[in-house]
Amino acid sequence: MSDDRSLFYVDETPLEEAAGASTLSRKERRAQRAANKGIKRGEKKKDGEVGRKGKRTKAKISQETELDPLDPLTSYILQYQNFFLPLIEEEKKFEVEQFENRLNTWSLNRLISEGYTLLNLSAKTAGKQSGKLLVEFTAPYFYTGRFSTGDQVRISIEDPRNETPIREGVVTGKTHRTITVACDSGIDVSKVWRMDQSISLLSYSRMKNAVKAIENKVPSYKLTGPVINQDLSEKIDDEDSHRLLGSSLRDIFIGAAKCDPNVPSGLFANNQEILKWCKKQLERPPEDMAKDDILTQLNGSQLKAVATMLRNRFSLIQGPPGTGKTWTIVNAIYLLKRHFKMNVAILVSGFTNMAVDNLLDGLTRCGISGLRVGQSLRVREDLRTKTVDYQFETHPLSKEYQETRELIRVMNEHKPVAGLQTANDCGQYYKERSQLTQKLSKLYTKIYRDIMKADIICTTCVSAASSLLRATEFPLVIIDEGSLSTEPSSLIPLMKGAHHACILGDHQQLPPTILNTSNAALAYSIFERFYDQSVAPSSMLTIQYRMHPNIAYFSSRMFYKGLVQSAPSVFGRKSIQFSLFSDPLEYPVVFLDHSYPERSNGTSYYNDGEVQIVFNVLNALFQENSDLEGDGVSVITPYIGQVNELTRYQTSYVSNTYGNTHGYGGSSSTYHDLSFRMSPLSRKISMVEINSVDSFQGREKDVIIYSGVRCNDRGSIGFLGDVRRMNVALTRARLGFIMVGSASTMEKGLLFDSQASVAQQSDRKILSGWSEYVKWIKDHDLLRASPW
Repeated sequence: MSDDRSLFYVDETPLEEAAGASTLSRKERRAQRAANKGIKRGEKKKDGEVGRKGKRTKAKISQETELDPLDPLTSYILQYQNFFLPLIEEEKKFEVEQFENRLNTWSLNRLISEGYTLLNLSAKTAGKQSGKLLVEFTAPYFYTGRFSTGDQVRISIEDPRNETPIREGVVTGKTHRTITVACDSGIDVSKVWRMDQSISLLSYSRMKNAVKAIENKVPSYKLTGPVINQDLSEKIDDEDSHRLLGSSLRDIFIGAAKCDPNVPSGLFANNQEILKWCKKQLERPPEDMAKDDILTQLNGSQLKAVATMLRNRFSLIQGPPGTGKTWTIVNAIYLLKRHFKMNVAILVSGFTNMAVDNLLDGLTRCGISGLRVGQSLRVREDLRTKTVDYQFETHPLSKEYQETRELIRVMNEHKPVAGLQTANDCGQYYKERSQLTQKLSKLYTKIYRDIMKADIICTTCVSAASSLLRATEFPLVIIDEGSLSTEPSSLIPLMKGAHHACILGDHQQLPPTILNTSNAALAYSIFERFYDQSVAPSSMLTIQYRMHPNIAYFSSRMFYKGLVQSAPSVFGRKSIQFSLFSDPLEYPVVFLDHSYPERSNGTSYYNDGEVQIVFNVLNALFQENSDLEGDGVSVITPYIGQVNELTRYQTSYVSNTYGNTHGYGGSSSTYHDLSFRMSPLSRKISMVEINSVDSFQGREKDVIIYSGVRCNDRGSIGFLGDVRRMNVALTRARLGFIMVGSASTMEKGLLFDSQASVAQQSDRKILSGWSEYVKWIKDHDLLRASPW
């Protein structure tokens, strides 16, 4: 591990010192604690520092907390907090500065060309959802921006820096020419609008709260089901003001202890029925293919993963692409709830909304009811009935609640004016309004208490700190995508009272995304850290169900030591026909080699010659496979510049075919006729998704076309060389994988131009990926010169 990712707890001295201090008498320890707490807020300490209500100093956290100095964990806690809190603050500062710098210094043309800004948008209302106004914005052209569902955006007429009030919203849907945004306030549909990608800083405050909560001591827990510790209130001044509970697993997180795989621990350590089942699964020989009597649909590695998850208070499950992490989580919960009848509240979390929705969908299919917490607008349409908003709207008391709110609104509009009404009239008014307000608060509390009795909550890591969950304790926490989330982000759900937890992920796929590259330690996920440190029992899923065996083969060999095997079910699938495949049944893989030069565009790269090849491939695929649908194919690339070029070409394809008469010619008109009849081929091509590799982790398609972009004499591939991004790209296709790129450039695979020699770079793991892949392609006669 590189020095910039060195851990905060490597020094064992504090623990030894604390152990020595514990030999003090009880009276001496009490005296030391009293002395430590004796400094009043605002008073000066002996060393001149000021107490916590005095002027804030640059003192470390250790000088601002009331942790017991004799507690063996205290030094570890302080190191942990002093390590992560500055990292979070630096990343927040960097994102704010980046956003402001973009708006203040970039030209409008650059903002548009790099996809951060859209202009000349017409607007129309599209109803309401979850109390938000939906507005559909339409561009007079096909846009190629960075906007995705769930993104925060800023809406303005001319300049988002100078207009008040600031109008912001969340993207809830998009097509090639429309973006639907959930707004807090109305939008004048008669005006023409501008849209800019914005930022949300909520996650930073929640991460900081989670890191601070590591110091909280958590009492022991008994399996009694959902615990609601306090009344819910409708009036919340700051939804982050509630205190996270902490976790009894903190000794592991801060590096003061390990979880011994040989000793049962956690919530189920005394449940002999569960332990007996776990022992049976963990002792299975690797070649044992017999089905379990209870979880009949799981393979051997999945059963071992569930057993590892239940037997240990903390564990890791590695899930390579297509091996069924979601299905494993769902079956573990099914086992606990349906078979063992465990009355335990479970928090199921993931880094992305998509992962959480997939988990909720799996639970629903198994007949297990889960509640989806988070912004309803970011939840999949078919799962909206599981959201808190929907449950509130359909609650038996909801009608009475809405009627009471309306009465209060009307009363506020007819508030008595002093001097015009008698004192008795005023007194009666305020008395009645007070009664209605109290009634409203009680109705609100009653409705939410009923909703929050659900014992399985599904939410993203950041939304785990939602005000709706502030009063609920979750002794069992399961986190998916643990390798995609920063450690402070993963810590948020764990600080909801976890006594037993499992993190699932795959550190051979994409790491956490950070903006400040000098903040590299933040990109070291909690999953990868614990995996590297061997501090917790771990298990790996080894049967993949997604890919054709020879699409999966290279990834298994390079990233998983050949341990990932293909399930029998993937061998008998239909084949994709493509004239450049050597054998569609045996090897539905091809590398189309070309020499079109790359081009730079601001901070990204694109390759217009490669774009032409991609669309010729699409034409051939749809002509040779009449039953292949457009939404079964995706084009992915590492570069946003190439995403833009590919999308422009897709736009041009429709425009050249149908012309301006159908509104696709890029005129300034706000009217667009989308009802005209396309040819089957054109419609399929218009349905093909074009996206970045990073946006495709956790997803799959029948056919993937990968656009590598880089082509130069130096053999420089830079950003393209990240092997984890490479692993994601190679493992998204079910039936066929077509790579378009420069074989010679990728074979050299230099991370830098001439700044370092090949010899200096060759020992980097990140370098070997594409050169190894090109070698494998050549060895299996899968390299073809592009005919286009």
